[in-house]
This record gives sequence, structure tokens and C-alpha cells, in this order.
Amino acid sequence: MYFSDQPVGELLYPTPSDRAAYGSLPFTPCKSFHELRRMRVLVIDHETGDSNGVLGDRQFAKELVGDCWGKMSLSLAEQFTSRTDTPIQFRIGIRPQGGNEHYRIAKGTLAPDARIEQLGGSIEVTASPTVARELNFGQYDLILATSMFKGRKGAEAIAPGSYLLDLGLGVKIEAEYGRQKLGAQVLVNYPVGVANDILPNLDTKAKQLKAALGSPHALAREFIAAYEEKQGQRSDREADLDIFGSTFDALFDAEADPEGMSREEALYAILKTDLAHYGQLLEHPFVIDELKSFAQHRWTELAYSGGIKFRSALAQPCNKLADTEVCVPTMPDGAELILTRSPLVNSNGVIILTNRHIPELMSLRGCIHINSETAAKHLQADFDGDRLAFERADKYPSLAAEIREKLLPENRYPDVVKRDKVAYRGSFEEIALRCAHNDVGTIANQIMRAVSIYNDTLGRPAATLPNYIKQIARYYAEQSEQLGEGKLSIPQHYHQPMKLIAHYATNHALSATDIQEALTHVRTIQRQIVCDLSNELQVAVDGPKSAARPDMALFAACKAAGNCISVSFIKDKQDGAIYRDQPATASTYCPVGMMARLVNQHFDPVRLAARPIHLFRRLFPEPPQELAEIAKEVKDAYNEKLSSVAALRDALARDPERGLPHLTVEHDRKQVAITRLDAFGTLNLFANSQKLDVQIVSRPADISSEIPNQLFAQAVVGGQTRTLGAVSLADAHGLQLKAGMRLNAATITLCPAITESRLEAGWRSLRSYVAMVRSEHSPEERHQLAAALWHAAHTKDEYGTKKSVVAFSLFPEESLSQLSELQFRELQVIGLQYPTNQHGGRHFDGEPVIAEVVEQLIAAKDGTLTLKRGIAIEGRFLAPLQQESPSYPVGTIFQATVEPAPPSSALATLANGTALEIRKVHQYAHAGRQFETAPVSLALAPSRQGLLVSLAGAPLGLLSSESAAAVHRQYGAQLLRGQPLTLTAALTSAPSNTALLRADPQSIRTPWQLEARHLGEERESDRMRELVREGLREQYVAYVARACAMNPHLSSGFELDVEVAQAAQADGRSFREIAALLSTSDTLLRVRPEPGSPAWDSYEGQAKRYVLDVLRASDAGNGERSPLSPAEPHLHDTYRSYAERVRRANPYVDGGVELDRQVAALLNADGRSREEEEAILRASREVLVR
Repeated sequence: MYFSDQPVGELLYPTPSDRAAYGSLPFTPCKSFHELRRMRVLVIDHETGDSNGVLGDRQFAKELVGDCWGKMSLSLAEQFTSRTDTPIQFRIGIRPQGGNEHYRIAKGTLAPDARIEQLGGSIEVTASPTVARELNFGQYDLILATSMFKGRKGAEAIAPGSYLLDLGLGVKIEAEYGRQKLGAQVLVNYPVGVANDILPNLDTKAKQLKAALGSPHALAREFIAAYEEKQGQRSDREADLDIFGSTFDALFDAEADPEGMSREEALYAILKTDLAHYGQLLEHPFVIDELKSFAQHRWTELAYSGGIKFRSALAQPCNKLADTEVCVPTMPDGAELILTRSPLVNSNGVIILTNRHIPELMSLRGCIHINSETAAKHLQADFDGDRLAFERADKYPSLAAEIREKLLPENRYPDVVKRDKVAYRGSFEEIALRCAHNDVGTIANQIMRAVSIYNDTLGRPAATLPNYIKQIARYYAEQSEQLGEGKLSIPQHYHQPMKLIAHYATNHALSATDIQEALTHVRTIQRQIVCDLSNELQVAVDGPKSAARPDMALFAACKAAGNCISVSFIKDKQDGAIYRDQPATASTYCPVGMMARLVNQHFDPVRLAARPIHLFRRLFPEPPQELAEIAKEVKDAYNEKLSSVAALRDALARDPERGLPHLTVEHDRKQVAITRLDAFGTLNLFANSQKLDVQIVSRPADISSEIPNQLFAQAVVGGQTRTLGAVSLADAHGLQLKAGMRLNAATITLCPAITESRLEAGWRSLRSYVAMVRSEHSPEERHQLAAALWHAAHTKDEYGTKKSVVAFSLFPEESLSQLSELQFRELQVIGLQYPTNQHGGRHFDGEPVIAEVVEQLIAAKDGTLTLKRGIAIEGRFLAPLQQESPSYPVGTIFQATVEPAPPSSALATLANGTALEIRKVHQYAHAGRQFETAPVSLALAPSRQGLLVSLAGAPLGLLSSESAAAVHRQYGAQLLRGQPLTLTAALTSAPSNTALLRADPQSIRTPWQLEARHLGEERESDRMRELVREGLREQYVAYVARACAMNPHLSSGFELDVEVAQAAQADGRSFREIAALLSTSDTLLRVRPEPGSPAWDSYEGQAKRYVLDVLRASDAGNGERSPLSPAEPHLHDTYRSYAERVRRANPYVDGGVELDRQVAALLNADGRSREEEEAILRASREVLVR
């Protein structure tokens, strides 16, 4: 609510009605603000063309303005946008000054136009004598329409004419092309278009998303692709043609950094930077949580909008266009375009127009020009900033055909009649409360439900129809009974079809005719509901600016007449768990139900797990201690502000009725919202919290039909029982409240409405705090404070608030700077002593090894297997990572040195075979020494800790309790007498159980980098292979020419290829070269499919047999085995397995000769014979002929 200070409010808007309707305009967030001095302004009445005589040609004057649309000079356009071709959406504020006696606020759009600087020159102007000199004979900066000025009427309304004004102008947005989701409200109308044009692509998109869920980097790439697509053609915000907002978008849009980096931008920057380097934060709790939200958002988008996005642009008027035309400069001239606008009332609001290029409009960016009457009649659009969605009709042919069909006179709904606005009456507070009440979503949902049921009757499988009709018939039988008893009021035109359907409830068997008749009646009811509610939806949309209210009694009647079956997706869209933990319920066969049904087949929840937050502390070096306290204070203050506004946001999302002033009734750790206070006069009863006994009651008979709630709260106040208000629908359902419940000694508190302005104020406070913290420190100090804040937010006790949003929000740039270098250079493994260590007994003497982060099943003490992350060296498992160790993404390969920890124990074996375990060796004088079964003399002596073992006069360690017991059994008497005990033993160090890996940053290769390299190698290999094939083909053609010159009767085919093979043999060609030449013969090329196609494997076998037959027939072999004999194809797999071993051990090896050399070394190491080695190497990818 705006202007609670009445005198201030009245300066701008004298009447409370206008103050409530237009009070938000001065508070509109703007991209830039400009204080403009001595602006030459011409005001024109856009309906009549009256300019107070400044422009004699009224028709020309009407071309310069429209409903909330005007012009600006090219110089002003350049000042606002740095361009001269970009319209803007604006807000203007004007103080009282010469020629203007009142405060004024204006809104609308302005297009740059060179003509307004030519007025008085090439364009004749008859300006008022009193202003002609000041205005330089009519050359103007701004031309404004009277319709732009809001809040003053009658004698105080601005008059057409010339003004010289100082004013403030805020640029809200610059016109630009964007993308808009069609949303369920549009697509629910078009079953054929969805089935033919959308479902096939939707299946592919759902499969692609599912494939990305298995790893953070794959899902991160999906997010990056979606973000970059969104940025490629972006409006001021990506609009959604669905009435419902996206929690994900709202979260990102709301939490914008004052310096310009929103959460979405920050996440994009983090992922883009991290994927380009080492992936150090891919498993951070914040990143994983946001990726899960992204996946949920994407699944929801696919299910409810098919992932379909139309282009969008700022609507601008042009009355040179016919009512069947539109002008979009970026679309082909003459192309048919589908157009629509949000919010959609019904399918009348989706139209098809022909694109026509108007020369003077072609240079304007980000605009769609349309005849103003067409915009108003079909799209309920004006030009104060409305955006229209559009796309080529030939891109969606079935959808376009269905749109045309629905727009035929016999199919379209009656036109919506936009009613005149009605002024509010009463106090400002009363008006503000009524303005805040909005039924748009409620009515839009009922229209969408009606269209869904209508199309469900068309798409439902025949086998389900008998039970379907029975269910609907039973519903209408109950409704008809209530009608007869006078308990229900429904318009007469619904009675007959309802009774006809109810008749089938008692039929035991339904014929095909019965079913079709019942379905027809259901469609009649649902279509009529759309007709009845479309006008009411338009009234609700206009609600903030008009006291007229939709007929909620009619709405209740339509609801009773229409809700014969459940349409689950409407409810599911409000469920925060849908497509996060579980799929939506697809209860209908309407278009949206079909999309959800298809998406559900592929849906899989994101199972990515974040690593504990404290493991990411070392992204920054340890900060100075003096900054730790400052960082903690900043973190706590930020999180407190964030939690406060996020709680309000979540409460409003869960319960939209909290958007009005409400009471909270707290009882037994439950909080119930009591709403509709204005209807019961209880708004001012609870200035302070009170404890009262509250009774939940059924809906009283005298409650207005405008109130849909079924439960109400009563309490004794001032000695009288009063109805406090309605129990919110969300709490009645969510808390399973029932009439008759008592909430004794409940605490009742009055809560202000959770409005958009209140939420924005919360986010603004958060952003201001961020700006203050950043402004108080220099860039160098910021980095140090970022490090301190990072460490403060990444401790073990922060696991509960694992997002650590504060570190990213306050210092995104500083966080990003740490990602370009490897910060986590040391990894720790544990469990080297167990059999899972496939390098047992190996001594790592500091030589670099190739390591890989892997996942391995490890047996616990009870025998259960657990998948643990660990390290493999040269393809063989070493050990799991310690719990406190950093990690790289699974599949990362890197070069490292392995440094086993100093042995913590040793084993002394006596001459008689007794083995003594010496512990804590790493804590005494011989720490770090390795003993390898060396015979030594050990001295044992009692100490406080136990039997102390010494070597060469220096303490070695303590005997374990078991070993000490064994010594006492054998030498106890000697020890009791205090005599020194010296034993000769073979001393061996126990293997280390932990090791440190130091990674070489330059060697890190992440899984996605390896994939990209592999794809690049494949592309390069394909390119080189094609070049080789081209060369071989040229040689083959040359041999064919030689053979044909010697024997003109040869034709292509087997005989010719035999001659080619013989000629090549005569030239000294090797058998492998001849086989390669023959692979390009006409006989094989005629039947050669694409490599990798389903027919390829069969062709490859046939081609090899053909080449072998040619070689045998040519007698080219001379007894030597052909390189492609039937015995060899299995050797290709053998070669590939050896090549894979080489690559795992050394991912940096190039293909070709070096790869073959290392394969040969492995073959030799494995004891392969020379013949086997040569045969396997012949299968090298360098000599395979494809």
C-alpha cells in the first residue's frame, strides 16, 4: 500500500481512489533516471488529435500518439539508450511550475521519431503565440498523449498543447526481443496442435534432461545452455504467458545484487567459470541445491508448457496496418504469425495475422507493431508497456490450423466486453484493501479447468468412457438433488444438460449413443462456463483500477456446474514437491494432461548429493584473525534479513490469502491464518496480540457469495461472540481443520498484508545492506573480507544452513576469481592397509603417477557394501578418500605424487617367532624411518604409558597391550627385578594406512574436458579418415583407368577390382594398402551406409569378406595372410581394450604411432608372442579401413 501519509499522497493523487489505483507508479523500479530541464513537450489527445492548435492537421497529430504511446526526439533517445532506434517504457514525474499548476505522474511508451524535431520546419506548425519563441517554432523533445497522465481528471487534467517543463523521466525498460513460454493457459485449448507439433519434440527434450541428471557437470551444462538461450533474446525479464509465477524465477529475480548480479547470473558465472577450469564448486551445497531447483523448474516447464517459447516484443501501434496485419521487422514480409498476450482470457486471444513490412518502422528494435483496434479487440492490449508473443505459423502447422478453426464464427467465444472503470468510494484504507483483493488467478483457473474437461472428453480412450460418464453422472445427480432442495443456485441454462447427464447415473449399461450424448452435454456445460467467466476475468484483471468486481456468485455457480471431475495439474502447479521429489498427477487427457503424462514417463528426481560444506573452506586461504568477527557479524546480519524476507515470500506462495491483512492464530505449534477481515469489521480489533478461545465453524448462511472459504473463526470479543474472519483455504486444507474444532488460549496477532511492495522492500533492504558492506571496503579489503566470510560460512556447524548464500551474494566476483586456479591441491586417502589397495607393497618414491577419482564398492565390517569415492592409480584402486579430504569430480584424471604418511607402528619378530606390535612410532625419535626386516637390538623398559621400546638408545614406541602381555609371560621375572631387557628381533615397518596426493594443477583433466577432447578427436579422426579416403579413391580411380586401358571390356565389379589389386601388387603395394584401395571400389560405395547407422555393422562384415575374396582371386597374397581375414575381426576389440589401458594410464598420449608403441609395450609385458603382437597391431585404428 502506498501513501499512508495522506497529505503526501494527495499532492500526486487528490482522490483516494486514484491514490490506490495508481499509487505504485512513482515507486516503479527503473533502469535509469534522468532529470531533464526545459523540455519542449507537446501534449495531444490521442482520440481526437487535439493539440490546442499546435498541429492543424488532427489526423497527422493522431499518428504521433496512441493510448499511452508517444514520441521522443532522436537526441533524447540516444541519451536514454545510447541508440536512436529503441523505444522505451517510461515513468514521468512533473512538479508544479510555470504553465503547470499540479504534480503529475505519467506512464507509457515512447518511440524515437525524427519528425518531432522537424515540426515548424518541413512540417507546418501553428504554435500558440505565447510559447512559440520558447519552443523554437515547434521543434519538440517529447510528444505525449493525454492518456499517459494518471490520477487527475476534469479541470485538473492536463490540457493538450505546448509546454516548457522541467521533469524527471525514468526508463523502465528498453524495447528488445525476448522469449515467452506459452504456458498451460494457451496450450490447454489446442489438443491437435499439442499432439502433432509439440509432443514429438517434448519427448526428445525430456530424454535430454533425464540424461543430464546423473552428474553435476551435465546438469550444469543444461543450466548454462538454458541461461544462454534466455540471454540470447531477452526482454527486461523473461515473461511467462502462464498466470502462475515460477518460484525459481522469482527467487532469482528478487535477490538481485545492487551492482547488477542476480542469483541466476551468479550461478551462471560460477558454473561457466568452474566448468572452464577445475570444477571445484560443482558439488558445493549451494550449487547442488540450485541445480535441483533448476531441474524442477525445467521438468515443470516441460510438463505444463511443452518447453515451447514464442518470441516476444514491445507492442506499438500503427494504424497503417489493416486489422489482419502486423509488422515485425525480423520476420519475413508476408509470413503468417501466431500472436497472443498474457493473461489469456480464452482462445479468442490467440490470433493469426500476416506480417507486412512498413518502411518507416523497419529500423525500430524490439517492437511489434499492430493496428490499435486489433490489439484492443482481440488481445485486450494497449501500448503502455504490453508485450505480445509471436511465432511463425509454419513452424507449428497443426497448431496454426487449430487456431484458425477456433476463430471461425461458429467456434469462437463471444467477444469480451471491457466495462467502463468505476471509481472507488470510501476511505483510502478501505479502497486499498479492496484493491489488494484479486480474483484473477481463481477465475482463470476455473476457465482453464473448464477447457481441460472439454478437451478431456475428446481425448479420453474409449475403454475408459463408461466409468468416466458414470462418475460425472453421479456428480450431477448430487448437484441436481441440491438444486431441487434449494441448497444450490445455478443459472437456468445449466439445469437441462446437468439433469440429462444425471440421468445416466442409474443406467446399469451405457450404449455408445448414451456415452456420446453425455459427452456432448458435458462439453456444452464447460463451454458455457468459459463464456460466462471470460467477462468476469476481464473485470478481475481491471480490479486494481476499478471498483467493479467480478460476479463471484456466478463464479460459485460455474464452479458447482463445472467441477464434475478433478483436473489435477491445476492443483499440482502450486505444490512445491511436484517435479522435485515426485511427478505430477496426470488425471485428464487434455493437452496439458498429455504433456504431463509424457514427461512423467521420463521424470527422475535429481539424486546428486552435495559434499559437506566445510570441505570447501580452503577455496580461500586462511583469512587474518581480526576479520573473523567482522565476517561473522556480516554473515549473521545477512542471513537474518534473507530469512525474514524469504519466510514472507514462502508464506505468500503457500497461502495467497496472506496477501491481505490477516490474523494469525497460534495454538499447539500450529499457525492458522484468518482472512477477509474487512468483511467482518475485525481489522481494528487486535492492535496488540491477545489470547482467546477460538472456535472453528462452518460457513454461516449470510456470508457473501464473493467469499469462497468454507470454514470461519469465531471468538468472544468484548463480551460478544464475533466472527473474526475466514479460515484461509490453504490452512483449512493443509492443517486438516474441521468445523467444531476449538483452539483454546490461542495467541491472536494482526499481520499486515504480504504484498509485492512489502516483499520488494525486504529484498531492497537486503540489497542495500550488501551495497553498504561492499562500499565500506576497498577491492583489496573486499578480497580479505570475502575470505573471512567464506570461512565463516563454511564451518561444520553451518551444515544446517548449507546454502551459504551470503558468500556468493556479497562477493560473487571474489569467489569467481578463486576458481581460475586450483585451490584444492592436496587429497588424502585412508585404508591403504586393506586388501582393497591394489598397490599393496608398492613404494611410491615421489615419482609422478596418473591418478583418477573413482567410486568403488567397499565392504564395511558387517560385510555390507558401500559406494565410496576414492583414488585409482594407473587404473587400479588405491584407497578411499578421507572424510575430511577435498575431492575432484568423479572421473577427473590428474598427475600427482603419492606421499604415504610416516608409519605409525612396526612389527618386531623375535627369534622364537613371537611377533610384537610397536605402536605410536610416528610420535617418537625414529618417526619417519622405514624398517625392512632388519635384525636389531631392542631395549624394553617400563614407563607410565606402558612398555617403552628403544632402538640405539632412542625411544622407538610403545608395545601394544597384547604384545606387552606376551613379553610379561616370557620375561616377567626379569622385568620385575628391574633388570634391563634387551631382545634381538627382525624389525619391519607396518604399511601406512593414509597417504597424501599432491596434484599437478596443469595436469587436471575433468570428465567433461575428457569428453570434449574425445569428441574433438573423433571429429578430427573422421576428418582425417575422410581425407585419406579421398586420396585412396583417387588412386583407385587411377588404377581403374590403367586396367581399362589394358582391357577395354572390363566393367565395374568384382573382375575389375581383381585387376586393380593385381596392378597395385605389381607396383609393390602392401596388402594393407591394397585392401584400403579396394574399400573405395564402386561395388562397395554403391551400398555403403553412413558409419554408425543400424546397417553399418552388417555392411562392414560384408565389405571385409568382399575384399578378402578379391585378394584371394588376384593371387596377391603369395601365401601371406590377408590383413582382413575372417580370423581377425575379434582382434579389433583386443586392440581397443589395450588402447583403453594406455589411455587410462596416460590420458595425454596422442593417437597414432605413439599409441601403437605403448600398446606394443603392454602386449610385450603381458607375454604375447610376436605373431600375436603383429596381428593385434594390424587392428590399429590407424590401419582400419572404413
